[in-house]
Amino acid sequence: MRGACQFFGAQLGSRMAMRTGAKLIKPLLVIVCVALAVKLLADPTNPLRPWLGV
Repeated sequence: MRGACQFFGAQLGSRMAMRTGAKLIKPLLVIVCVALAVKLLADPTNPLRPWLGV
């Protein structure tokens, strides 16, 4: 089931990207990068955490 959902999600995403192009890809890239940075900074095992004052 999970593999099928991944397949259909990839198909939908690639068709959407081909149709809308950079208008969709650029904001999504920024959102995903910011979300990943926040997730990594919030990780309790992050070695930079003491320097961040958290």
